[in-house]
Amino acid sequence: MSLRRVGAGVASAVLLCGVLAGCSGLRPGAAAVVGSETISDEELSEATDNFCTVLTVAQQAQAQQAQGETASSPSIPVRSAATQALGLLVINSAAEQLAAEEGIEVTPAETKAWISSLPPIFEGVPADERDDVDAVTELIARTNILIGKFGQSGSGNLTAAGQQRVRDYLDEVGYEIEQRYGQVLDPQAALGTGSLSVPVSDDAVRSLQIPEGGVPTEAELCS
Repeated sequence: MSLRRVGAGVASAVLLCGVLAGCSGLRPGAAAVVGSETISDEELSEATDNFCTVLTVAQQAQAQQAQGETASSPSIPVRSAATQALGLLVINSAAEQLAAEEGIEVTPAETKAWISSLPPIFEGVPADERDDVDAVTELIARTNILIGKFGQSGSGNLTAAGQQRVRDYLDEVGYEIEQRYGQVLDPQAALGTGSLSVPVSDDAVRSLQIPEGGVPTEAELCS
């Protein structure tokens, strides 16, 4: 499953391509550790639910545009939502820590402006899904804005320079993925692509080897 259909804006910090074998030794309840911060299983579970909503809404909108009201509801693998959610959480954690160290801030106005530039595919989202959509788009917006600001101290393409800053920071502070999540998206590989809008391909998602009891299997679908 690809997020290409979501549109370049929404896909922008989500799709962190590549594969990383899970690391071991994290404390119980931790999905990942980035520098001094821990991403908990609970945070990942909530983010996965949010991604399920975003991906479902986006694909429904695309299907209706292409097929009209007869379009069937999309089937979104929970595993795809989970791996994309964890990849974004890792990148965002690194970006937020680096920003705190350097005194870089993102204002609510900047976040609102970035989100307003997205395609109007989330207009009319039911109230019970609005919070899920807002949580994902705001996280993506903050991550993208920070990467752009990191790039301002470099030369050439701001996004590429900002990505390099985050990649260097990850090298400096280190990160680990809990082994029960198997192979997940590698933020280092993503930041090396030169663009955070590169989507996770169907093949990349299917190729992930997830142990029993870890990230949901391919057969489990978002409800």
